Amino acid sequence: MGTAGAYAELVGRQAEIALLSELARQARAGRGGVALIEGEPGIGKTALLDVLERECAGLGMRLARGAAEDFEQRLPFAAVGECLGLRGSGEAGASRAAALLRGEESFGESTAAVNHEMAVTEAILELVDGWCAAGPVAIIVDDAQWADPASVVVLDQLARAAAEQPLLLVIALRVTPRRDDIGALARSRAGARLLSLGPLDEPGVDQLVRGLLGAPAGPALRRLLAGAGGNPLYILEVVAALSRQREIAGQVPQSLADVVMRRWELLPRKAGETLQLAAVLGATVNAAELSATLDISPAEVFETIRIATDAGLLAEAGGQVVFRHDLIREAAAGRVPASVRAALHLRASEVLRTAGAPAERVGEHLAAGAAMDRTAIDW
Repeated sequence: MGTAGAYAELVGRQAEIALLSELARQARAGRGGVALIEGEPGIGKTALLDVLERECAGLGMRLARGAAEDFEQRLPFAAVGECLGLRGSGEAGASRAAALLRGEESFGESTAAVNHEMAVTEAILELVDGWCAAGPVAIIVDDAQWADPASVVVLDQLARAAAEQPLLLVIALRVTPRRDDIGALARSRAGARLLSLGPLDEPGVDQLVRGLLGAPAGPALRRLLAGAGGNPLYILEVVAALSRQREIAGQVPQSLADVVMRRWELLPRKAGETLQLAAVLGATVNAAELSATLDISPAEVFETIRIATDAGLLAEAGGQVVFRHDLIREAAAGRVPASVRAALHLRASEVLRTAGAPAERVGEHLAAGAAMDRTAIDW
């Protein structure tokens, strides 16, 4: 991790760091625990886990850390196997679990799959029990939104036993795609802690920028940072772009646009397309106007808003639905061809004129269109 990232991980997260450090110390003393860390991409989940890993190492705890992968969701025990290092391990208990994963023991045909998963689960639990008998253990799983179902079962069993062992289980996941099974895993365990990482507040943003630049942000940089919505990753990207270009031109840096647009990849295709067109129309998402402009049903618009809200892309503010990060909205709108943006604005102006919207709102879309027809000019 670079110097900037190492510094950023400490800004605005002191309470979360203190809580995880306390849980690690309690596990080292023999009383384990479970923590679930939730947040949008770039909010600092992995950085927080980095701090925890160093804390556990300093306490002399045995550490097992890994991350689930999207393309391994259909591979049973992929997430927990990678985390516990089952592949290629020479340790007796781990070797047995790895052998079971490879299917080196046979079962009756009618119950082969069920028996196999039960045997692997028991072997993994026995392995962790053995570790805990020898000393305190910390198991850290990142990107758990991609965890396969078999791994979730193992994590659930570990969470059940954590309080009776010197075991700290920490799971981090994005808020989308939504995984109610993992959320229930921690919420249903007595004493489990839920850490929902929110955006940095204004003093936190100022502290981060001062630490990175050695000086407060100027007016142009502040305007861009306001669109970052307190997301540390976006702030770091903006500052990095400033360092490369020596100036901020008032638009989203290409490197940041590439980063933030990856969040669109997490959305279902249709919802992502609808939201991208909504981004062209402005920071506020009016369901009725979007439905009429795109000629889609209100139910489809509602579903898009729900999905985007769960993903942390939209939020409610002052009774309206708005984009949480203007940088993301600008980056998404910028990927729509100029001719399509112009046509969309003109279509929106027609819808608003027909609905009797205030002249200022209609005029905004007319001005954003590439050209105005005779009717628009007369209006």
